[in-house]
Amino acid sequence: MMKVDLSDVPAPSVPDRTVFLRDITATEELDAHSADGLLHALIVEGGTASANDLTLSEQDMVIAAIYRTLYGGTIECHVPCRACDRLFETRFEIVDW
Repeated sequence: MMKVDLSDVPAPSVPDRTVFLRDITATEELDAHSADGLLHALIVEGGTASANDLTLSEQDMVIAAIYRTLYGGTIECHVPCRACDRLFETRFEIVDW
């Protein structure tokens, strides 16, 4: 079970928002067709927000937490140019995002 804190900056006037996620199965990981569908499948009771309550940026935060847990904090991309076949690479850390 994973807890994701959705509160960017703790503030006394803003209640904490959290969600709890059950473990993802290999089938769910490979068959996921939308972030929304995956979140609805994984979010379980116990948090202060449900899948239906999440803003788009909160959905992104949860998906980033899932990615970080499964694959680590670095996202890498290696893409060849269609015109010249030159390889372009980029990487970034999820915590920087």
